[in-house]
Amino acid sequence: MGARSSQGIRTDPTHDGQRGFRATCPLLAPVLPKEKGVRSVASQTVKEGSCLSNNLWNLPDLGLGIGLRTVHFRHILETWPDIDLFEAITENFMDTEGRPMDVLTRIAERYPVVLHGVSMSIGSTDPINRTYLAGVKRLAARIRAPWVSDHLCWTGVAGRNVHDLLPLPLTEDSLQHVVKRVRTIQDVLERPLVVENPSSYLEYNASTIPEWEFMVRLADEADCGSLLDVNNVCMSA
Repeated sequence: MGARSSQGIRTDPTHDGQRGFRATCPLLAPVLPKEKGVRSVASQTVKEGSCLSNNLWNLPDLGLGIGLRTVHFRHILETWPDIDLFEAITENFMDTEGRPMDVLTRIAERYPVVLHGVSMSIGSTDPINRTYLAGVKRLAARIRAPWVSDHLCWTGVAGRNVHDLLPLPLTEDSLQHVVKRVRTIQDVLERPLVVENPSSYLEYNASTIPEWEFMVRLADEADCGSLLDVNNVCMSA
């Protein structure tokens, strides 16, 4: 049995709070038998035999990690803790230099670092912001991010960013709209996009597809990854 997408699970009790803990654990199914050895690829260590067997991107199982926050910088640089990976907020490091970028670069030399964004506006009807994607692509290339993630949502309209993750109606039309945009985004980034389930405080009367089905079909039809945020599941229930 093959699989074309990768799912992940995240526990996020503080929803990206500055001191919040964030654990990212890919759920790979089916998973090939794991070997004891490891291999180093582009300064990143991944476990042998932990990739999906028919996954478009051959995404590795990177293990367990936490969200990278500025309050962690000193501890990480002084102790280099025994942890599998870090997740960095894309917008915190895009098109910037100085100490934060220096720290991120140094961490990425020792650990896998994945990017998690909040401004891709995957579900918007606005044209895809290619200037923003260019910045994401540069950052991802610089730190050799195995993948980039963002949310199933829209964050603005008519060129205005409302700085919130807004839900979209879960219909056949919106699914095909998002599938097309995700494929385009992955083509531009030239690396996998992993889409996180939203935290929704309301439902549209027009919705006709359950969220779980929408996410599964999106991963299958767009050949992207899925990131399961358990906190968002609870908030949306």
